[in-house]
Amino acid sequence: MTDTGRAIVRDHAKDRDAQVVYAKLQKLHTNSTKAKMNSSDLLTCITSAKLGTGNWRGTTESFITHWQNQIRLNERVCATIELFSDGQKKTMLQNAVNPIDQLAAVKQNVEIERTKTGIDMTYE
Repeated sequence: MTDTGRAIVRDHAKDRDAQVVYAKLQKLHTNSTKAKMNSSDLLTCITSAKLGTGNWRGTTESFITHWQNQIRLNERVCATIELFSDGQKKTMLQNAVNPIDQLAAVKQNVEIERTKTGIDMTYE
């Protein structure tokens, strides 16, 4: 729905080659300057978001869902080598929700279980 996207579609109106259109749109979406700027904004949101600071107006569940969606959007535009590992995502999410006492307690309980059993909680 962007001007550039529409231009790509119009360029292939005669040959109706949807695969070429899709490939060009995907390249535009992942390699353009705007995509890199959007990725930078997503990274800022992912790494600096904190629940319980008064900035988030929704529920705790909606914050977590929103945060995970930002990760998903970032993964769509990043090169594979730039993706966060599941361990990094887990740590960032734990840090983002840590100001909420009940969620900080979950992290403490997981640490206790990890110490007892040797099994750590995954990001999922």
